[in-house]
Amino acid sequence: MPTRVLLIDDDNEDFMIIRDSLAHLLDRYQIEWEPNYDSAFEKSVANSYDVYLLDYKLGAQSGLDFLKEARRKGCRNAILLITGYRNETLDIEAIKLGADDLLIKGEFAGSNLDRSIRYSLDRRQTQAVIADQYRQLATTVRMASLGEVAGGIAHEILNPITILLGKIGEIKESLAQGPIASKILMSSMETLENVTYRILKIIKSLRNFTNAGFNSAEKIPLKQILNDIEEMCSKKFKNLDITLKLPELDEELLSINSSPELEQVLFILVSNAKDALSQFSGERWIKIEIEIQNLNLEISVTDSGIGIPSDIREKIFLPFFSTKGPQGSGLGLSVARRLIESFQGNLLLDEDKNINRFIIRLPLEEVKANSTLPILIVDDEKDITELVARGFSDRQISTLTAFNGEEAIDYIYRQPLRAIVTDLRMPEMDGVSLIERIKNLPNLPPIFVISGFYPNAAERLKSLPIKKFYEKPFPIPRLVEDILKMS
Repeated sequence: MPTRVLLIDDDNEDFMIIRDSLAHLLDRYQIEWEPNYDSAFEKSVANSYDVYLLDYKLGAQSGLDFLKEARRKGCRNAILLITGYRNETLDIEAIKLGADDLLIKGEFAGSNLDRSIRYSLDRRQTQAVIADQYRQLATTVRMASLGEVAGGIAHEILNPITILLGKIGEIKESLAQGPIASKILMSSMETLENVTYRILKIIKSLRNFTNAGFNSAEKIPLKQILNDIEEMCSKKFKNLDITLKLPELDEELLSINSSPELEQVLFILVSNAKDALSQFSGERWIKIEIEIQNLNLEISVTDSGIGIPSDIREKIFLPFFSTKGPQGSGLGLSVARRLIESFQGNLLLDEDKNINRFIIRLPLEEVKANSTLPILIVDDEKDITELVARGFSDRQISTLTAFNGEEAIDYIYRQPLRAIVTDLRMPEMDGVSLIERIKNLPNLPPIFVISGFYPNAAERLKSLPIKKFYEKPFPIPRLVEDILKMS
């Protein structure tokens, strides 16, 4: 079967040149042309072709932007970037974003293009094999980690089952002696129901962990992931006198695209910390913290043990390196880092040698902001911010307030938001400057502008990403309704 090749280029002449250069290899290649950016993007994400020849210039849009988004959205097949001039910086950037090769127009003959395509396909196949091996390795590590807590989980399930059997025995004995008062029976049934839900909760936590990697598209609240970790570790930690400290999170504040893998990585980090603390004579605790830093979600796992020596720090992420002796596989941290990197994230060891702190850093695009996120209100008039905030609080929607653009920036970079409501005329940084500053941020929340008089407002706003404009005075209920519908 011939290799399917799609040329993504707004110039038909380039298509003719490439088609002609491979004319003697038509039995090997089936070449098609797609000049439309959006249509080409859909075909790349669907992995409809084996190879994509991507022009660097796509009208007003960039081939690098196409490449970055296509890789992020799931394009796994070979992409060769084609440009009209040689540029080392562009070459490095293209490879960094996921290009398999960079070709210069006018410098490749049919044989060179053929060779580049074949090499790119070979590399993709090799990478697919390596990725599959890592998935199998991750499953092995996951099952090994699970074995460490299996005894504790079994104990956690056997305890409520003992209660169930005891209560059932009591009810049977009472029934043998005659009718049971409804109040006593209802109390016994409530106990049975609560114990059953307790067993289900343990089983659900176990199932979420063992299914890691099979339902990665599912979005799971971060709070649930932390609760699952706590459920699986509680018995073992209690026996070792280790306290697990978790952050306070709203039930639906953040959901994670890569939730099963993240749960596995957290379990590896927490299990490693537990092993390190098992021989520690001081106070034993493990703390998980959540922060939004510079458009990244940061999850840190810190323990109260002594710092990791410098010679070990340098090797700690290497495959098969272990400090646990024969019982350690040396694969946990290596697999954990690889899993996080597969979602364009990083797993780092804190540079402070006096603490044991691992940091998971994920781009916010891996995080789904839910409807419970706050709405940021930006206006230098305190009475207006209070009135608008009250309109949302009546609908049980939380808000944050800032009195100028600089204060707003601090909020925007620190945490995800549902929407931004901003005035235009403000001291220090006005609304237009604020929007100009944030307009290219990923996952930018919808922006709603409220203003009285602002010179040349229409002209200055027309090129900015604004959802709707409201001229003061305006009915606050209408603003609230619009925002809740559009965000």
